[in-house]
Amino acid sequence: MHLWERTIQRRFHRATRLKLTEYLQNVRITKARLLLEPTNGLVEGTAWAVGSTDPAAFRNIFARLAGAKPKVSPIHLHRAVYRQPA
Repeated sequence: MHLWERTIQRRFHRATRLKLTEYLQNVRITKARLLLEPTNGLVEGTAWAVGSTDPAAFRNIFARLAGAKPKVSPIHLHRAVYRQPA
């Protein structure tokens, strides 16, 4: 049986009321929340772990869907605060 991509998208949307990309983003954010809680916010690694190739885009999607930005790790905060002038 062969189904066109567009047919699958329409059927998925009819069944879930979500686009495939919206569903995938929700799954990724749910998994990211579970991964971020015990690690205290290693955002870049979490983005890669849930299948996102761009940590900046991941942060934006996370903020939109979760209602808050993912936590920034203490290491990254330390580097940002104590960055040496060029």
